[in-house]
Amino acid sequence: MGALECAAQARVGPAMSEPSLPSAGMTAYLERHAWRRAQSIPTLSVLRGPIGLGVQAWRRWAEGSRRTVVVPTAIDPVPAVLAWTAAVIRERDLTADALGFLCAPTQFPIDELRTTFLAWTLHDLERFWEKAPLDRRHDPAARLCCELTRCLVLGEALAAKKLAGRLAGEAGAAWQGILQGLTRLVPPEAWPALLFAPPEGALAGAVDAMARSASALLEVAPQLPAALVAEAWHLDVYLGTARESRTLTMVREGLVPVPVLDEQAIRQRVAAEKAEELAGPIQRLVADGASDELAQAFGEAVACLADASSEEGLGRARSAAEKFLYERLASLPRTAGKFVLNAPLDFTFGNKPAEVDLFAADLRLAIELDGYFHFAGPDAYRRDRRKDWELQRRGYMVLRFLAEDVVARLEEILDTILAAVEHCERRLGVATEAKR
Repeated sequence: MGALECAAQARVGPAMSEPSLPSAGMTAYLERHAWRRAQSIPTLSVLRGPIGLGVQAWRRWAEGSRRTVVVPTAIDPVPAVLAWTAAVIRERDLTADALGFLCAPTQFPIDELRTTFLAWTLHDLERFWEKAPLDRRHDPAARLCCELTRCLVLGEALAAKKLAGRLAGEAGAAWQGILQGLTRLVPPEAWPALLFAPPEGALAGAVDAMARSASALLEVAPQLPAALVAEAWHLDVYLGTARESRTLTMVREGLVPVPVLDEQAIRQRVAAEKAEELAGPIQRLVADGASDELAQAFGEAVACLADASSEEGLGRARSAAEKFLYERLASLPRTAGKFVLNAPLDFTFGNKPAEVDLFAADLRLAIELDGYFHFAGPDAYRRDRRKDWELQRRGYMVLRFLAEDVVARLEEILDTILAAVEHCERRLGVATEAKR
């Protein structure tokens, strides 16, 4: 054990042995944090446990609040604000928000403002802002409105980096001003949720960097729904070695243990005669961290596959295997939030819209699970090959697995999917920012 770990144990003591909460308890914690934010109390939700399960838990809370989740590509306020801004631009009509903000000080209705700006030149716009009862040089919201109306006059599309660059060039505005401006224009209930997650191979010091960045953002925008997720021992080292500060206090106040099942609990989800047979997959679930939902999906897949003695039974088994694989990918840090279950695509196959079992839109990666009855005759084989071609010619990578292998050969399938994710990211230059 290293010096940092020893120091953490000495200073943290038994308080950090707090047991995992049930899912309902964790939801109550997150709702309590949401209430605090609504009172403008800066609150950081700190999910302590397996990274993938923490990411999944925050996404589920965000979905319940009808928010998307933004995961910055770097642990720093600047890329965090840029990623958050890009999400706001995708989801909101920021021009309408800006015009709505201008209605009160100008005494003009929003439709009249839009029509006027569309008829103006940049010279007209500049005269307007010189006389407007708003201080665009010192008020971040006014400065943002000025830039948005400029885009409207020019007919330019909004882009996060371009918008941030222009704002930063005026009066020395930095990321604080961009965040202040956006959070004044956009109502809090429409704000995306922000999540800091450690990069692969991160050391314990990543918790300190994530906490300081999140704390800095919350000082500017107290109502911002923000969280960080970290392994338990990383958080324990941080709590045991960090100096007293507002950030450390915020982390302590925001701790939420992530529910994790042990091997015995997972074994209870499968038939006794299957437990030893599935020792490998069970141990992998334990090692990576399994939630109650994941263990339940695993048990259902095992039971359905054992009862797949007819085509109807095979259909149920295939559906159960799809659900389990979806939950499994959602529980892994590398794939959390990337895949959608039974996703419709934007083209038809046969006489109905094409659909794939699991789909990662940003990666253009499709996963199909087949029951062995698919190979009972040439027609099924031909149909699958045609579907693969339709996907491939539209730029999608296709992976096919046997439904039964999702349980029996879980590690092999996960390794294949993770390799495909890495390949697709390199091929497409996809950033690791998660969008949903």
